Amino acid sequence: MIIGGGRKQESVSRNIKREVVSPLLMYNSPPDGRLEFDEFASVAIERFSILQMFETIGARYMKGGNDYLSKLDTELRKLGFLKTILCSSKDTPIDEAELNKDIVSHFILRLAFCQTEELKRWFIQQECDLFRYKLNRIQNDQAIIEKFLQDNDLLYVPITDSEKDGIMDSLIEMGGSPNVIKNTHYFKINFLEVLDLVKTRRVLVKKGFAYVTIADFGSVLTHVFRTRLSKSLATLSRHIKEIEEDQRISDLLKILRERDIGENYSDTTARDHLTAESLDSHSIKSFPMCMRNLHEALKSNHHLRHYGRLQYLLFLKGIGLPLEESLKFWRNEFSKGSISVDKFEKEYAYNIRHSYGKEGKRTSYTPYSCLKIITSHMPGNNDYHGCPFKHFEREFLKQKLKQYGRSQDETNQIMDHADSNNYQIACQRYFEFAHKTEEIVPINHPNQYFEQSMRLINGNNRPGRQNPNQSIKMEHIKIEMTQ
Repeated sequence: MIIGGGRKQESVSRNIKREVVSPLLMYNSPPDGRLEFDEFASVAIERFSILQMFETIGARYMKGGNDYLSKLDTELRKLGFLKTILCSSKDTPIDEAELNKDIVSHFILRLAFCQTEELKRWFIQQECDLFRYKLNRIQNDQAIIEKFLQDNDLLYVPITDSEKDGIMDSLIEMGGSPNVIKNTHYFKINFLEVLDLVKTRRVLVKKGFAYVTIADFGSVLTHVFRTRLSKSLATLSRHIKEIEEDQRISDLLKILRERDIGENYSDTTARDHLTAESLDSHSIKSFPMCMRNLHEALKSNHHLRHYGRLQYLLFLKGIGLPLEESLKFWRNEFSKGSISVDKFEKEYAYNIRHSYGKEGKRTSYTPYSCLKIITSHMPGNNDYHGCPFKHFEREFLKQKLKQYGRSQDETNQIMDHADSNNYQIACQRYFEFAHKTEEIVPINHPNQYFEQSMRLINGNNRPGRQNPNQSIKMEHIKIEMTQ
């Protein structure tokens, strides 16, 4: 695929060539065509948002359950992304434009998530969940399933009636009814391909083969999808440096890897101007736990060490605290401790002005994203920066959650995510419980948390950017993308 400049190109909907078959794809080969960088970036961010939604909903509901599928339907329709994955072949003609967008966006995200084992694991898991979701929507369309198997050289055929008779007693012992068994298609498959079914004892295993019903066949196809995708990512990782030679592509892929697709919050001109006096109230109602912890530590100790100051200072700048109010706030707090006003002006005021772009190179510094807070500058003794869901001792985290009004059940749910290293999902659940909302709000940035909170509190009318794509500079470039 060529990402192009020069004369205006046709959109991905008409320019990426591929025979339309079904919304269920193995993505065996990259698309062929040409598209502009702005569309390249847009479809990549769109798909990433969908995968993040799958991660979020999958952490809250039992995967494959009715609540899980219903919530996915609701949220994906609300987002308005990738309409192909919502269509049913019996009800709606497959939209070729959306199908092509599906293909292109998948291959772009392969570029972003092929470099490390952690990135690969995340991408493969979310893509497998998306694959299962699409499969669930077409599982009763035999023609599409058969065409999918044929297109992907998947030679699975049901066992014969005589083979079924030979294992009938074993199938009955597993709880099957003779009449139901006789009318059910079974596939004989190597048990290694369906380990999830074997572990849950949903299939009969004999001599290394599992006998899988058509209802459980999705596990087989998902295993194949996972295996092929894993191999493709391993191959691609050896060539990624060639693709990232263009700095603009490299920057976009870095944004996706770091899950930092939203606003960078360095420009505060469009935000409400807060006052130093309002921060106490906002910290209780609208600060994420990491920033509330820093605020309380500063108010209690009248000092924060370097990384704590920087993390909190940039957050306050990003939510709209003007420079003069920031200087007043920090001066007042520090002067209540062991630091005189004169010492503050000499040793601390310059750094605050510098962070606002008023000193030195006059660069306005960007508030820290969740990923940066989670992965950099491990807090030590007497430090208060970092992510509570990662860095707090477990018992201390539980105490803090209780102190902040979370019930035992809410605390348990949040702790489950934190203990599973799903720190941002833990923060999201904290947000939902604190604001008593069922809205799915993936949290990528402390300042995003604050803005979402203010929108809910103020009736959704707080100024701020709604479209995350706007944070990326769209330029025309040309680069070859290979599998």
